Amino acid sequence: MAKKIVDNNYANLTIVGLGASAGGFEALQKFIQNIEPSERIAYVIVQHLDPKQPTLLGTLLERSSKIPIIAVTDGLSPLADHIYYCPPNSDIVIENGCFQLLPPSLKPYPKPSVNRFLKSLALEKKEKAIGIILSGTGSDGAEGIVAIKQSGGIALAENENAKYFSMPKAAIDTHAVDAVLPSELLAQGIPYAIDDPKYFDRHFDLLDNIDKVFRLLNQKSEVDFSDYKENTIHRRLERRIIDTKSESVNDYIDLLQRSPAEIMNLKKELLIIVTSLFRDKEAFKALEVEIEHLLEEKLDNHLRVWVAACATGDEAYSLAIVISEILKKMGLTKKVTIFATDVSEEAIDEARSRSFGIEEISEVDSNILATYFVNNNHRYTPVKTIRDMIVFSKHDVIKDPPFLNLDLVSCRNLLIYFNTDLQQRVISIFSYALRYQGLMFLGLSETIGTLISIFTIVENKYKIYRKSNDMGNVDIEALAYFQKKDFQRGSRKLRDEVNALDINGSINNAVAGFFAKNGIVVDSSGGILFFKGDNKYISHPSGLATNDIYKQVSDFLRLDLRATLNESVRNECVSVSKKIRVLPLTDDRVYITISVFPLPRNKLSENSYFIIFDEINETDRSVLFSHQMQVHDINDVNILENELTALKERLQITIEELETSNEELQSTNEELQSTNEELQSTNEELETSNEELQSTNEELHTVNDELGHKNKELAFVNEALNKVVEVINTEVLILDKNLDLFLHTKGMERFFKINYTHKINLSEIIINALVSIPNLFENVKNVVQNKIEVEYDLIVDNRIYWFQIKSINFSSDDFGVIIGFTDKTDIIRNQELMFQQSKLASMGEMIGNIAHQWRQPLNSLALNLFAVDKKFHTDMIDKEHFHIFVEESQKTIQHMSNTIDDFRDFFNPNKAKKSFKLSYVIDKTISFVHDSFKNHGITLTKVGEDDLEIFGYENEFAQVLINILNNSKDAILTNQIQGGSIGIEVQCKEERAIITISDNGGGASSEIIERAFEPYFTTKEKKDGTGIGLYMSKMIIENSMNGSIRMETIQKGMKTEIELGIGQVNA
Repeated sequence: MAKKIVDNNYANLTIVGLGASAGGFEALQKFIQNIEPSERIAYVIVQHLDPKQPTLLGTLLERSSKIPIIAVTDGLSPLADHIYYCPPNSDIVIENGCFQLLPPSLKPYPKPSVNRFLKSLALEKKEKAIGIILSGTGSDGAEGIVAIKQSGGIALAENENAKYFSMPKAAIDTHAVDAVLPSELLAQGIPYAIDDPKYFDRHFDLLDNIDKVFRLLNQKSEVDFSDYKENTIHRRLERRIIDTKSESVNDYIDLLQRSPAEIMNLKKELLIIVTSLFRDKEAFKALEVEIEHLLEEKLDNHLRVWVAACATGDEAYSLAIVISEILKKMGLTKKVTIFATDVSEEAIDEARSRSFGIEEISEVDSNILATYFVNNNHRYTPVKTIRDMIVFSKHDVIKDPPFLNLDLVSCRNLLIYFNTDLQQRVISIFSYALRYQGLMFLGLSETIGTLISIFTIVENKYKIYRKSNDMGNVDIEALAYFQKKDFQRGSRKLRDEVNALDINGSINNAVAGFFAKNGIVVDSSGGILFFKGDNKYISHPSGLATNDIYKQVSDFLRLDLRATLNESVRNECVSVSKKIRVLPLTDDRVYITISVFPLPRNKLSENSYFIIFDEINETDRSVLFSHQMQVHDINDVNILENELTALKERLQITIEELETSNEELQSTNEELQSTNEELQSTNEELETSNEELQSTNEELHTVNDELGHKNKELAFVNEALNKVVEVINTEVLILDKNLDLFLHTKGMERFFKINYTHKINLSEIIINALVSIPNLFENVKNVVQNKIEVEYDLIVDNRIYWFQIKSINFSSDDFGVIIGFTDKTDIIRNQELMFQQSKLASMGEMIGNIAHQWRQPLNSLALNLFAVDKKFHTDMIDKEHFHIFVEESQKTIQHMSNTIDDFRDFFNPNKAKKSFKLSYVIDKTISFVHDSFKNHGITLTKVGEDDLEIFGYENEFAQVLINILNNSKDAILTNQIQGGSIGIEVQCKEERAIITISDNGGGASSEIIERAFEPYFTTKEKKDGTGIGLYMSKMIIENSMNGSIRMETIQKGMKTEIELGIGQVNA
């Protein structure tokens, strides 16, 4: 059993289990394409696979995914924003935060088992489990869906769009499924459902109640939104539901019913107003050319334009300016009327008094702005000549009659909000409104669909069309508006599928206790849906099977059946025929009445009707009216009259049907002619396309040659890169943007155990690390998110590595992470050797200084000894003189002893940091070199702060000062400067100590200053300098004491400035 994981990230992780079988790949592909990274959801695919074959499922799906797809391995822990799939011939469960791969059942069940995984997921994640059943045959997953639902999770299934609906239907039949949707909508809805448990309920409430909302809007705002695109409507409705804090869709509908203000708010939300002056400038330039052509051919002096859905009028004003410019350019004078309409009264009111802010006219040409706008307190208003061209009015393009005899219709970015049927209807309206050769200007994402026969494409890129067919191939019915009585939309009714029992129940409810048991259920066109009992008047004809009742009913009943059914369909009522004599005639007078009953539609997907054939048997009777007329004579007359009346009715029905058939045939003939023209046009286009393809093929050959050349260059670069990787001292590991391994040097295998059998992620790399690298995953995440660099020293096997993590950009939208190990053990050792060399060089300088300091005390001791000896031989020494000699000699010896102690302290190898007084170290350093400098005629001075305290390496800092002072002395002596001087100044600026050392030794060139701190660089003879003094000074100040050091040439010499932090320095 896996060890129990205690991790807040895992506890908050939602895991989605996806079960699929046959047809599952397409469903999974659509699902994965709609997954967005969320940092809180992991996905597990359990797809039935061939246990004997390897799978390419992960490789194929990876192309559609924005997040990594990984095959499950035993013991692997799920991470957010990862997709995992079960390998073949294994079952998968999840327990204690880890996946477990188990041997599949020996029974002939699908492998892997969807039920087994979903049940374990329900136990493991409780309310943070989501189960989804996608396309597949069989019923695997249904039990798992029930377990998910019972544990408090969310259960979902793909709708009838699934390639194979058996598995989703089995899940739906458990009544545990929360939602039934296409796979792509399921993926989009999951993040919302995690935050809002009522999301899917509200979504289906919207589907079930959308008609109520449309009806309210139509009644109270006079706008019909029923043919707008559903996704747009749903999104904006959900936004209003959330904004009004309504608990449910029904609550929101109640609010709409009692609040006219909310009706207006919803109307504004649904009417999307996005407009600007000269929107899509290139499109307007193309339109300008076509308007010029139109004006050249136009005979009358009145140009009529309709701007539909003008919003706040920007499009109308833009067209008015364009037309004015064209008329001016062509030297024409024409009356221009632009009808600018919109369904929103508020938008029209704003359009009538429109003025534009500075931001709104920022892209308008300055000449246009100066000519056609008036600046009034930084608000720009169109001039009167432009305003007078435009007639603004409220108008609903869907309901209201169109304007006629138009030269141009502009309707841009309105059709994109309509469904296909309404788009075609509106374009038909525009076609009807345009005169022959009139122009239509649509949005860049809009097309004319199936109405290509009416228009010629003038400019396909910018959607400019010309009406080319004046015969009116327009659907006249499209010009009239009919309010829908009902809207049939899909919802959770999938759970209540129609079956034989439902139909039987509907029949029983309709005719229970009244009619016989035999009958037939048909749809409105006579298609048979259901048989109830036997019926001797219905028989199956020979040939292909059919469900058309008119082809199966007895010939003598066909016309009456058609008439009775049509009457019931037309009036939605019960319809009963007159008595019909059964043929062939017999001695028994047998009649039939046909009764048609409309059935309730609560369960059925379409209107349906129950038909009953009722027999009436009449026998000979006695005389009814007089002894002179036999009953059968009267009956014969009645029969003939009834049959004549029935025959007239049948004849009328036949005539009406014939007329209808003629109209349909005429329409079909016109459609065939139109189709023929379209085919001719298509043939011409194909010929053109063939030529273009040939040209494209030649271009592809050229491109292919270029690609081959590029591939050779890329191969060379890759080979060079591999050689560089082999020889560099740094071991490198590169990850892509998904933190999957992209490239690594061979030496990286000393630090990580790298598996070459599959693509591995940073998580797996860390798990298999051979050395301990603290916080590696967190540091990499930090580098990726904040685009920073992380670097520090790492000790591995007694060697010191410089460890670096950096972000790298492969391209504008692709990036990765590089992790590097640089072995700097030898570098550090070399630096220590150089430091010792520097100390030895300094030691030589110090010994020379000590020699200078000891010369004068030794002379004093020699003179005192000579004086004592002389007085001793002349008997002139007494006790008092002897004590004075001893005291002076002891002072001299003590001074020499102190010099030795200072020398020893200076070269003490102790590396511990401590606080020290800056002035004390400077004074002590000056005392070392004072006599030597004085001997060469060089003056040393110190000014500035005396109480500054530094935390660092006291002796190393003193060595830095000696190196700089000796360089200044050497420069003065080399350049033979008379009256040489060196000054030391100490200042405090913003909690930083600034030590400035200046001399008058002549300075140095910029080239020398740039190289002054390089190791082994010197301008002296080899016997006079090693070239490492200033290099070590820079290392001490910047690396050991977190300070800075810089040099520059001043007027008479050189200035060196050292900057250190005051107090404790974090080194």
